[in-house]
Amino acid sequence: MGGDLNAETGVERTSYFARVLAGDADLAIDVIGDLLTESAFDPDELEREKNVILQEIGAVEDTPDDLVFDLLTATAWPDQPIGRPILGTPKGLEAFDRAAIDG
Repeated sequence: MGGDLNAETGVERTSYFARVLAGDADLAIDVIGDLLTESAFDPDELEREKNVILQEIGAVEDTPDDLVFDLLTATAWPDQPIGRPILGTPKGLEAFDRAAIDG
């Protein structure tokens, strides 16, 4: 059908979106619904994604404004979810697996 399907994560939200022709909107909504309710989470894909996130964490540590933002929020909201880095930590990522998703 063509189009674009993507997601983004913010401090207090995760957004899923699709850009498709108007005639394909129902199918795009159905696909996003399946992603949210029927995801397979293949173990190999999960490990690959964890490696991507680990690289993103490293990139934050090399980007002063991103690092300062993480330090500021951790100081402003200590011991609160909003004060934690959006990407998590390498230690937390290491412990993440399918059981954590099924929670």
